[in-house]
Amino acid sequence: MGIINKINSYSRKKQTAIVFFLIMTIILSLVGWWLISPLFLPGESLNEDLSQFDDIIPEQMTSEFTLLFTGEFVKIDNNHKGSGNIRIVNSIDGDLILIFDEVEISNGPALKVYLSSKSSFSGTGDNAGDYISLGDLRANIGNFTMEIPSNTIISNYNSVLIWCEPFAVVFTWATLISV
Repeated sequence: MGIINKINSYSRKKQTAIVFFLIMTIILSLVGWWLISPLFLPGESLNEDLSQFDDIIPEQMTSEFTLLFTGEFVKIDNNHKGSGNIRIVNSIDGDLILIFDEVEISNGPALKVYLSSKSSFSGTGDNAGDYISLGDLRANIGNFTMEIPSNTIISNYNSVLIWCEPFAVVFTWATLISV
């Protein structure tokens, strides 16, 4: 009860300042944890069955899918890195699908997947270039797919970019190589 009696002895203005300080400390601590914790906590793992995409031969239309692009994620630094492969395929129905194959991408807050007009990036502080967002990165480890919007002109884009929205930094990218 000693601390409460001490606070009660303060003026109303000082009490308001103390309460404001305590509330802001709690809020900033929670926001800080949300922003920083993904850098040292394990990420999401996802392993979808990608066997339907195994036998795709470039430019062969007899397959259910046609392979259009491949790429490999690169390491920027020890905190912003990726490995594994991506493929972009076109289905007979005209759907574009981005395939993440055996990827390991550094964990981070609010990671997004972009198709970018740039083919390479100079580091984490580089801008994303002209891009379209494919949405949240579904997992940072494993095998999975993402749909590319049907109205996308895929030839306008040169890389798949993993972008950290809160810090506006590049985590990794894969340059698209036409097959």
